[in-house]
Amino acid sequence: MRRAIPWFLLLVAWSSSAAAQSARDRAIEHFREGVAHLSDGEPVAAIEDLEEARALYPTASIHFNLGLAYRAVGRLRAGIDAFERFLTAVGANGDEARAAEARRYLRTLRASLGEVRLDIVPRDAALSLDGEPVPRGTRELRLDPGEHQLQVEAPGHVSAGERFTVEAGRERLVQVVLASATHLGTVALDVTPDGAAVVVDGRPLGTGDRVLTLEVGRHEVLAEYRGDETTQAVEVLEDREVGLALTVRSTRRRRIVLAVVLSVLVAGGAAATLGYFAANPRREDPLPTQLGTVTTALGRTR
Repeated sequence: MRRAIPWFLLLVAWSSSAAAQSARDRAIEHFREGVAHLSDGEPVAAIEDLEEARALYPTASIHFNLGLAYRAVGRLRAGIDAFERFLTAVGANGDEARAAEARRYLRTLRASLGEVRLDIVPRDAALSLDGEPVPRGTRELRLDPGEHQLQVEAPGHVSAGERFTVEAGRERLVQVVLASATHLGTVALDVTPDGAAVVVDGRPLGTGDRVLTLEVGRHEVLAEYRGDETTQAVEVLEDREVGLALTVRSTRRRRIVLAVVLSVLVAGGAAATLGYFAANPRREDPLPTQLGTVTTALGRTR
């Protein structure tokens, strides 16, 4: 005897099917709107609709068009993620021409990322990049070109942030050292020129003007620029801010100026000497008009 299916199970199944159909229909609507925005040169609006479509009913076509939209606005990592999802969705049996196109986009986007190496103290500090958490222990990042904000936090330390710029296809180092949360003061550092590297107690802390949070006591601050450097000691006071101005003067420029001055002096001295002899020629005593005759008497022979 066949058992009857409870009516409420049928109702749940029908409701789930209807909900799925409704989500698919709404995804199609957002997808069409997104593609239209993309065709009209409106990638930002396209991203909004395509992300709505992907959240409702993700498909390979949605991933591909999202990749195009993110590429257009310079969000390279998001574009890479979208094209990778497209290739996963189509698999080995998908449209090979479209898959080859996606792979070309991926090569270009990956080559355009910048590489960032992180030097963080303490090493177990919690990191967030542009407001998003970074997995603990991460020491290398591949980022979109442009400005980024790194936030560093650790128990017992003063939180710190570092704003930095990433260039396409270039590598850079970002260093953040958290100060202990006890007995601290700050140093407002004014560095000239702006690109001078700052080293405190032997540890690099970036370039240019910055406010340093340091433990109370004496610290050695060094500024270095193109092989020239200057060092100055600063006394950090608890809960106080002290100002410190460091100017790196170019010894190379001084050497050039000195060489020019010496050249001018040498040239001037030579000219003066030649002028003197030209104005005062050396006078030689004249030869006597009559020269004496030297004779030798020869003895006669008989």
